Amino acid sequence: MLDPGRIIHFCWNPVNGEPFGTGALRVLLERMSFDGETRISFLEMKARIENVMPDVFEKYVGPEAVYIFEGASEEKVAEYQQLIKTMPKAGARWVYNKSADVKTVQIDPRMRFAYIVEHVVNQVYLGRQTPLPKLFTTPGFTEASARAALETAERKVMPLQRFIKRICERDIFWPVIQQAGLDPEKADCRLIWGTPEVPELLVSDQLKAFELSVIRRDELRKMLVKQGWELWKPEEVGAPSVEKK
Repeated sequence: MLDPGRIIHFCWNPVNGEPFGTGALRVLLERMSFDGETRISFLEMKARIENVMPDVFEKYVGPEAVYIFEGASEEKVAEYQQLIKTMPKAGARWVYNKSADVKTVQIDPRMRFAYIVEHVVNQVYLGRQTPLPKLFTTPGFTEASARAALETAERKVMPLQRFIKRICERDIFWPVIQQAGLDPEKADCRLIWGTPEVPELLVSDQLKAFELSVIRRDELRKMLVKQGWELWKPEEVGAPSVEKK
């Protein structure tokens, strides 16, 4: 059996003593109950909107029309109906000696869904804790705007990183180091987030490496050339200049 002392369990921001805490996408996945009613989650809203978009487009992209043939008999109306059904998508022109009227059913201009869709999408961006998708999808959202938004989002991420860092160092790294017979304080094993910084390599460091035979002469020359040095080939050094007559 697994030793309980070897099990490490930690959770971020638990609510009402729950065991799993608050995940990064919890605000997008949870439903909200209020006054006896339940609101679906934001991710479910977004999924439903995307699912119904083709139906809305197909329903309203072409206007619905009502054809009225005043005084026409039932037989003529049935004949006209069959002709209308055969009308191509690009439209057609028919000429009759009977009076007719065509009324097009238009969409109510007050039916504006863009603001609702934009609100749901913005809530999804906020829940994901990153504004980068808006940089690719929203006109006018510049790189400077994304950088300022990222700085704001990092203020929420940093406390979570410090929490995970503290748990990993104290409850995971230290016991492993002690089991190896080493001193955790002297080992000073740390969890570092992000890409490690690359130290700047000075020319003096390169020359020192060459003196210690860590790198060869040709390797040193290649490094210096990459840094903008103009180096002559060995056979060109001290070669006499030849004047052409």
